[in-house]
Amino acid sequence: MFMTEGINANPANWCREGHFPENARIDAYGIIKKNSKKRTYFYHDNSNCPDKYLQCRTNSYLIPGDSVILAGQYRDFYCALYSSRKEKITVGWILKSDVKLKKTSVSAPDDWTGTWKYYESEINISKTESGRLYIRGTSVWLSSFTVHTGEFEINEKPVKIKIENAISSPHECGVRLILIAGWLVVSDNKKCGGVNVTFDGVYSRKK
Repeated sequence: MFMTEGINANPANWCREGHFPENARIDAYGIIKKNSKKRTYFYHDNSNCPDKYLQCRTNSYLIPGDSVILAGQYRDFYCALYSSRKEKITVGWILKSDVKLKKTSVSAPDDWTGTWKYYESEINISKTESGRLYIRGTSVWLSSFTVHTGEFEINEKPVKIKIENAISSPHECGVRLILIAGWLVVSDNKKCGGVNVTFDGVYSRKK
Protein backbone atom coordinates (compact mmCIF):
# COMPACT_ATOMS: atom_id res chain seq x y z
CA MET A 1 0.00 0.00 0.00
CA PHE A 2 1.39 3.39 -0.99
CA MET A 3 0.29 5.89 1.62
CA THR A 4 -0.43 9.51 0.76
CA GLU A 5 -0.69 10.79 4.31
CA GLY A 6 0.46 9.62 7.74
CA ILE A 7 1.74 6.04 7.59
CA ASN A 8 0.10 3.63 10.03
CA ALA A 9 -1.59 6.52 11.87
CA ASN A 10 1.74 8.26 12.44
CA PRO A 11 2.06 12.02 11.87
CA ALA A 12 1.82 12.85 8.18
CA ASN A 13 5.34 14.29 8.05
CA TRP A 14 7.06 11.17 9.47
CA CYS A 15 9.47 9.26 7.22
CA ARG A 16 11.15 6.39 9.07
CA GLU A 17 13.04 3.22 8.10
CA GLY A 18 10.42 1.09 9.84
CA HIS A 19 7.74 2.24 7.38
CA PHE A 20 9.28 0.45 4.41
CA PRO A 21 8.69 -3.29 5.04
CA GLU A 22 4.91 -2.82 5.16
CA ASN A 23 4.40 0.32 3.09
CA ALA A 24 7.00 0.36 0.31
CA ARG A 25 5.54 1.29 -3.03
CA ILE A 26 5.65 -1.87 -5.15
CA ASP A 27 4.42 -0.66 -8.55
CA ALA A 28 7.31 1.77 -9.00
CA TYR A 29 10.55 3.04 -7.53
CA GLY A 30 12.42 6.31 -7.93
CA ILE A 31 15.49 7.29 -9.93
CA ILE A 32 17.16 10.65 -9.35
CA LYS A 33 16.81 12.55 -12.60
CA LYS A 34 19.95 12.98 -14.64
CA ASN A 35 18.91 16.51 -15.48
CA SER A 36 18.37 17.42 -11.83
CA LYS A 37 20.79 19.53 -9.86
CA LYS A 38 24.08 17.97 -8.79
CA ARG A 39 22.82 16.90 -5.34
CA THR A 40 19.42 15.77 -4.12
CA TYR A 41 19.39 16.23 -0.35
CA PHE A 42 17.44 14.28 2.24
CA TYR A 43 15.21 16.33 4.56
CA HIS A 44 14.30 15.74 8.21
CA ASP A 45 10.82 14.77 9.39
CA ASN A 46 10.95 16.58 12.75
CA SER A 47 9.16 19.75 13.85
CA ASN A 48 7.93 21.67 10.78
CA CYS A 49 9.92 19.58 8.32
CA PRO A 50 10.08 18.56 5.58
CA ASP A 51 10.41 21.93 3.95
CA LYS A 52 12.86 23.52 1.55
CA TYR A 53 14.39 25.61 4.31
CA LEU A 54 18.00 24.83 5.19
CA GLN A 55 17.16 23.87 8.77
CA CYS A 56 15.23 20.86 7.40
CA ARG A 57 17.99 19.72 5.05
CA THR A 58 20.38 16.98 6.18
CA ASN A 59 23.97 16.46 5.07
CA SER A 60 23.05 13.24 3.23
CA TYR A 61 22.36 13.44 -0.48
CA LEU A 62 21.85 11.46 -3.68
CA ILE A 63 23.30 12.03 -7.12
CA PRO A 64 21.71 11.64 -10.57
CA GLY A 65 21.11 7.97 -11.43
CA ASP A 66 20.72 6.75 -7.83
CA SER A 67 17.70 4.50 -7.21
CA VAL A 68 15.45 4.74 -4.15
CA ILE A 69 12.50 2.86 -2.70
CA LEU A 70 9.48 5.00 -1.88
CA ALA A 71 7.02 4.64 1.02
CA GLY A 72 4.85 7.72 1.07
CA GLN A 73 4.48 11.33 -0.01
CA TYR A 74 3.90 14.61 1.75
CA ARG A 75 3.43 17.93 -0.02
CA ASP A 76 6.39 18.30 -2.43
CA PHE A 77 8.32 15.31 -1.06
CA TYR A 78 8.63 11.53 -1.33
CA CYS A 79 9.66 9.40 1.66
CA ALA A 80 12.68 7.57 0.27
CA LEU A 81 15.17 4.89 1.29
CA TYR A 82 18.62 4.47 -0.23
CA SER A 83 21.03 1.63 0.49
CA SER A 84 24.65 2.19 -0.49
CA ARG A 85 27.10 -0.41 -1.78
CA LYS A 86 28.45 -0.63 1.75
CA GLU A 87 24.92 -1.50 2.96
CA LYS A 88 24.50 1.86 4.73
CA ILE A 89 20.83 2.82 4.74
CA THR A 90 19.68 6.44 4.51
CA VAL A 91 16.01 7.39 4.93
CA GLY A 92 14.32 10.76 4.60
CA TRP A 93 12.22 13.07 2.48
CA ILE A 94 13.44 14.04 -0.99
CA LEU A 95 11.93 16.50 -3.46
CA LYS A 96 9.46 14.97 -5.91
CA SER A 97 10.77 17.24 -8.64
CA ASP A 98 14.13 15.44 -8.53
CA VAL A 99 12.61 11.97 -8.92
CA LYS A 100 11.59 10.02 -12.01
CA LEU A 101 9.24 7.12 -11.31
CA LYS A 102 10.12 3.82 -12.96
CA LYS A 103 7.79 0.83 -13.04
CA THR A 104 8.96 -2.32 -11.30
CA SER A 105 9.54 -5.16 -13.74
CA VAL A 106 8.70 -8.85 -13.48
CA SER A 107 11.56 -10.67 -11.81
CA ALA A 108 13.57 -13.66 -13.08
CA PRO A 109 14.83 -16.43 -10.73
CA ASP A 110 18.43 -15.18 -10.98
CA ASP A 111 17.30 -11.79 -9.66
CA TRP A 112 16.46 -13.50 -6.37
CA THR A 113 19.28 -15.96 -5.82
CA GLY A 114 22.14 -15.23 -3.44
CA THR A 115 22.67 -14.12 0.14
CA TRP A 116 20.79 -11.08 1.39
CA LYS A 117 21.66 -9.15 4.57
CA TYR A 118 19.91 -6.67 6.84
CA TYR A 119 21.70 -6.00 10.13
CA GLU A 120 21.54 -9.29 12.13
CA SER A 121 19.22 -11.01 9.64
CA GLU A 122 20.29 -13.08 6.64
CA ILE A 123 18.26 -14.69 3.86
CA ASN A 124 19.70 -17.25 1.45
CA ILE A 125 17.88 -17.97 -1.82
CA SER A 126 18.70 -20.72 -4.33
CA LYS A 127 16.98 -22.31 -7.33
CA THR A 128 15.58 -25.83 -7.12
CA GLU A 129 15.21 -28.43 -9.88
CA SER A 130 11.44 -27.94 -9.83
CA GLY A 131 11.83 -24.28 -10.81
CA ARG A 132 10.89 -23.02 -7.39
CA LEU A 133 13.07 -20.94 -5.07
CA TYR A 134 14.28 -22.35 -1.78
CA ILE A 135 14.49 -19.55 0.77
CA ARG A 136 15.95 -19.84 4.25
CA GLY A 137 16.12 -16.96 6.70
CA THR A 138 17.89 -16.63 10.04
CA SER A 139 17.79 -13.74 12.49
CA VAL A 140 19.16 -12.85 15.91
CA TRP A 141 18.01 -10.29 18.48
CA LEU A 142 20.62 -9.48 21.12
CA SER A 143 20.33 -7.77 24.48
CA SER A 144 22.64 -7.43 27.46
CA PHE A 145 21.02 -10.44 29.10
CA THR A 146 19.70 -12.78 26.42
CA VAL A 147 19.79 -13.91 22.80
CA HIS A 148 16.61 -14.63 20.81
CA THR A 149 16.73 -16.29 17.39
CA GLY A 150 14.35 -16.90 14.51
CA GLU A 151 14.25 -18.74 11.23
CA PHE A 152 11.98 -19.64 8.34
CA GLU A 153 12.00 -21.78 5.19
CA ILE A 154 9.97 -21.24 2.01
CA ASN A 155 9.84 -23.24 -1.22
CA GLU A 156 7.80 -21.20 -3.69
CA LYS A 157 7.72 -19.64 -7.16
CA PRO A 158 7.72 -15.84 -7.43
CA VAL A 159 4.50 -14.16 -8.52
CA LYS A 160 5.83 -11.22 -10.55
CA ILE A 161 7.99 -9.48 -7.90
CA LYS A 162 6.55 -11.15 -4.80
CA ILE A 163 6.94 -14.38 -2.82
CA GLU A 164 4.67 -15.13 0.10
CA ASN A 165 4.28 -18.35 2.04
CA ALA A 166 0.84 -19.77 2.81
CA ILE A 167 0.02 -20.31 6.47
CA SER A 168 -2.94 -22.19 7.95
CA SER A 169 -2.86 -20.48 11.35
CA PRO A 170 -2.08 -16.92 12.51
CA HIS A 171 0.38 -18.49 14.94
CA GLU A 172 2.56 -19.82 12.10
CA CYS A 173 5.44 -17.85 10.64
CA GLY A 174 4.28 -15.81 7.66
CA VAL A 175 6.77 -13.98 5.44
CA ARG A 176 6.39 -11.73 2.40
CA LEU A 177 9.34 -10.89 0.13
CA ILE A 178 9.17 -8.25 -2.60
CA LEU A 179 11.96 -7.51 -5.08
CA ILE A 180 12.22 -3.79 -5.85
CA ALA A 181 15.05 -2.24 -7.85
CA GLY A 182 17.61 -4.81 -6.69
CA TRP A 183 16.58 -4.73 -3.01
CA LEU A 184 14.62 -7.36 -1.12
CA VAL A 185 11.83 -5.80 0.97
CA VAL A 186 10.75 -8.26 3.66
CA SER A 187 7.92 -8.22 6.19
CA ASP A 188 6.66 -10.91 8.54
CA ASN A 189 3.82 -11.50 11.00
CA LYS A 190 6.11 -11.42 14.07
CA LYS A 191 5.67 -15.18 14.58
CA CYS A 192 9.02 -16.28 13.15
CA GLY A 193 11.15 -16.49 16.29
CA GLY A 194 11.65 -15.44 19.87
CA VAL A 195 10.71 -12.18 21.55
CA ASN A 196 11.57 -9.09 19.44
CA VAL A 197 12.79 -11.19 16.51
CA THR A 198 11.57 -9.99 13.12
CA PHE A 199 12.73 -10.26 9.53
CA ASP A 200 11.26 -6.87 8.62
CA GLY A 201 13.72 -4.81 6.60
CA VAL A 202 15.20 -3.80 3.26
CA TYR A 203 17.91 -6.32 2.39
CA SER A 204 20.97 -5.87 0.17
CA ARG A 205 22.44 -8.75 -1.80
CA LYS A 206 26.01 -9.61 -0.80
CA LYS A 207 28.47 -9.48 -3.69
